Amino acid sequence: KVVYLSSADKLKLKRKIVSGDRLEMKTELLSWRRGIGKCTGVGTVNGEIACKAEFNIVMPDLIKEYRVKQ
Repeated sequence: KVVYLSSADKLKLKRKIVSGDRLEMKTELLSWRRGIGKCTGVGTVNGEIACKAEFNIVMPDLIKEYRVKQ
């Protein structure tokens, strides 16, 4: 399935991530409704927090199901 990132809020970059670094991302789905999800995530490099964000995702296949039919 295709998922789009629609917005990112409260983005914090704590350290520089350079080529060769291994960025591990852990995300959590906070809410899901009608094909739109609210999430939070933390990225780490070598166990150190590199970035944090809250973001929204959209699954277009599911949104089509909730369109108003004319």
